[in-house]
Amino acid sequence: TPTRRRTPSRRCFGSALAATAVLLPALLAGCSTTDAPGSTSSPSVAGTASASSQLGECLRDAGYNVPDPDLSKGVVVAPPEGADPDRYAEDFDACRSKLPEAQGGGSQEPSDAEVAEWQQSQLKVAECVREKGFEDFPDPVDGDFPGVQLSTSGASPEQEAFFACSNEFGPNATGSGE
Repeated sequence: TPTRRRTPSRRCFGSALAATAVLLPALLAGCSTTDAPGSTSSPSVAGTASASSQLGECLRDAGYNVPDPDLSKGVVVAPPEGADPDRYAEDFDACRSKLPEAQGGGSQEPSDAEVAEWQQSQLKVAECVREKGFEDFPDPVDGDFPGVQLSTSGASPEQEAFFACSNEFGPNATGSGE
């Protein structure tokens, strides 16, 4: 059996999960498939709905007031207002790990290609923040932004620029950035 290795990039996925309000590719990977022609298998809407409700219920059991995420469209994983981002990231990861692997659960490690894509998108986020007037905003190191403290309540203008750029250029961006 292959061994799983913990890498700095994997650790950064966990911390960036809460801090950057990105969409989680691992959850989406199990929700979309490409079937062979003539195949009758397809992603189960009921399975996706069940995984969504499991994830939402687990987060509520952990004390967060959150709705069930729509895993068929992606999931924004920003911590709820007032929640500690690091604690939320830990709780979210624990809840996600309880999902079936087909819905992004388990202890999946990102592929080298996913890590490279993540790094490229984070570089675009950093460039965007600098273009918005924050020239000292750092490039990411192993997928994380050193020295950048993010909060979901009382966000500074730099944080607001970061969140806007993350939505536009971050992994699975919702904006129009390429």
